[in-house]
Amino acid sequence: MVSVASRGCSTSERSPPPSPPALPSPPQRGLSMATDREERCPICLDTWDDAACAMPCLHRFCFSCIRRWTDIKPECPLCKRRVTSIRHSRRGGRI
Repeated sequence: MVSVASRGCSTSERSPPPSPPALPSPPQRGLSMATDREERCPICLDTWDDAACAMPCLHRFCFSCIRRWTDIKPECPLCKRRVTSIRHSRRGGRI
């Protein structure tokens, strides 16, 4: 139990604590958040531009984003596993 010490103020003189600010409502769109995240590159936060998968973790990124990332640091930016290769579909289909 937490005790509160009163310093010369009666309970009737104290003002109630301020209410916490209201959180903004999330945007209402037709897509769920999981679907929206799956359609965006976690590096550039844009919609897929020529999607690719980091191997072996299978996290998806824009091909150009994950290529530049692994040139600097050969690990997945999401799970930190070592990226051994990048799987990429030139036809633009599902990976």
